Amino acid sequence: MVLDKETWTYGYANLNGDIIASCIYELSEDIEIMMNNDLVTISDGLAMLIIGGRYGFINSSGEIIIPLNYIGAIPFKDGLGYVQTMDGKWKEIKK
Repeated sequence: MVLDKETWTYGYANLNGDIIASCIYELSEDIEIMMNNDLVTISDGLAMLIIGGRYGFINSSGEIIIPLNYIGAIPFKDGLGYVQTMDGKWKEIKK
């Protein structure tokens, strides 16, 4: 994950340092706390992203895999993740 200190938005780079997702993403307070505690927000090859308060996931190529249709999300583990739908309910999703 990389930070644009001018806009305070985040993007993603691969291990070579090549940007794969531009710095246009916001982070929720929960994710910032996780980052400060050195927890990784990328799991099962997918990274959580937030734009305008909507959550989704991208893959290592920067492609949106889970659309930004949710008001909350929990990162994937062992192929399963959770998203919060517009009605406030949580649902399990598969990678």
